[in-house]
Parts: sequence; structure tokens; C-alpha cells
Amino acid sequence: MNRLWRIAHWLVFKGKGIRRLGRILELTNHVICGCSVSASADIGKGTIFFHRGIGCVVHPSTKIGDNCKIFQNVTIGSKLG
Repeated sequence: MNRLWRIAHWLVFKGKGIRRLGRILELTNHVICGCSVSASADIGKGTIFFHRGIGCVVHPSTKIGDNCKIFQNVTIGSKLG
């Protein structure tokens, strides 16, 4: 999950004219890993999603630091209201 997300993140922010491909990779990651981690989220280096991040949801405006360990079925950045 981590490599696919990093490629999608790069395409969304630095890939000129190929942002749509980044979104397609984000959707592919969702289908393969069963998680919804936005390519717009800022996730630090060394962060690990255990169990391929199954059931994880990460909001697009989320900032996660370096070397974090995130287990399955975690929601980060939800806003009610």
C-alpha cells in the first residue's frame, strides 16, 4: 500500500497534467487494500500501515508525522457536523 500511495501522492502534487492518473492509483489502492487513504493526505516517511491498512480511512487534509504505526480499521481526520 505504501509504495502505491506514494506514487499517487507524487502524481497528484507534482505530476503536471497527469493528476488524474494519481486519482486512478488512489482508487486502485482502495480496491486492492480495502482502505481509503487519500493521495492528498500528507504522510511522513517511515509510516507503516499494518495489515496493508485494511479498513483505514485517512481524510485528504490529514498530516501524519514520520515513523508512525497505524493498525487496521483506523479513521484519521473525520469531521462531524
